[in-house]
This record gives sequence, C-alpha cells and structure tokens, in this order.
Amino acid sequence: MEQEWLLAIIGALGIKEIWVIIKKRMDINAKKDEREGAVTLSQIDELNKKIDECQSKISELIEENTTLKVKLARMEERLLLHAKNKVKRKKDDSI
Repeated sequence: MEQEWLLAIIGALGIKEIWVIIKKRMDINAKKDEREGAVTLSQIDELNKKIDECQSKISELIEENTTLKVKLARMEERLLLHAKNKVKRKKDDSI
C-alpha cells in the first residue's frame, strides 16, 4: 500500500514538474513575442526618424547643388568674357 501511495505522489509530482516546465516555456515565449513587438515598433520609429532626416538632408543638398550650378555658370560666363576681351586685345595689338 505504501508503494502505491508513494508511486502516486511521485507521479503527481512528476506531472506537476513537467507542467511547470511547460508553463515556464510558454511564459518565456509570450514575453519574447511581446518584446519583439515592442522592439519592432521602436525600430520602425527610429527608421522613420532617419528617413525624415535623410529627406531633409537631400533637400538641403539639392538646394546647395542648385546654387553651386548658378555660381559655376556665372564663373564660366566671366571666363568666356575675359577670354573674348583678351583675344580682341591681341588682334588690336597685332594689327
């Protein structure tokens, strides 16, 4: 009789321990899913901020590029004018 009772207790404890292990695993997986969801949202927010920063930087660079093109065009115009005047002077001097 004692053996049967002892086996019953051991069996009950074994099942309980297995259930505790399974429950811990389920809890860990649930927490992991929650963390992944939170991490994903924070990562999305960070990426959105970076995208906004990149877009503003691109806009600034486009504006800077436009102003540099204008400056370059003016400089080319001055060089051409200077070269034409120099050629005219040389022609006048040689005649």
